[in-house]
Amino acid sequence: MEVEALISKGGPIAIILLALSIYGLAILLLKLYHFLTRGVLFSSANFVSLTIEQIERGQVELASTKLLKKRRNPIAAVMAKSIQLCDTTSSIDENSAAKEELESEGRAQLEHLTSYIRGLDAVAHLSPLLGLLGTVLGMIQAFMQLEAAGVQVDVALLAGGIWEALVTTAFGLAVAIPALAAVNWLEGIVERVRQDMGDAVTRTLSAMRRAG
Repeated sequence: MEVEALISKGGPIAIILLALSIYGLAILLLKLYHFLTRGVLFSSANFVSLTIEQIERGQVELASTKLLKKRRNPIAAVMAKSIQLCDTTSSIDENSAAKEELESEGRAQLEHLTSYIRGLDAVAHLSPLLGLLGTVLGMIQAFMQLEAAGVQVDVALLAGGIWEALVTTAFGLAVAIPALAAVNWLEGIVERVRQDMGDAVTRTLSAMRRAG
């Protein structure tokens, strides 16, 4: 059966689920573009080692301006912040204000990466519930028709009402499963960036201490 016919059988709930699927797809495409432009879609933190090498050679300014500040990568932004704070603070570990400023920069970068993922997560969780609601409403309608028919029960009518009611459940799962998979994938990328960011900051601070 064609998709249009299934949506027609599903009624208003199916239309809502269709709108949610379009919304979820739009978020996924937006996040793919966002991650790609920020250089985090794939593991591309090869600049970290190059930056550390430049710092250890005493070329801190070159590392900051040429390798970090021209990148949109959040790891590069936090590394640049680390270098900036090291230039103005003798020890970030002993300076609570500097440490908090560095942590704040890291949180801001990660929050920017996680933007809109919550919306996709909502699609993944709401879709099966809406599908179940559509099925329950459809079953209620089917049994109301069965009661109205009295002793002259049409089995075909009952069966038709039941399968039409189940359409929304299937539709809801079809929307929720890929949405949930996309959420887990995107969150996995963010978690990888979080770990790489912590490692990069540690290496940067160690290199700055050795260079100083």
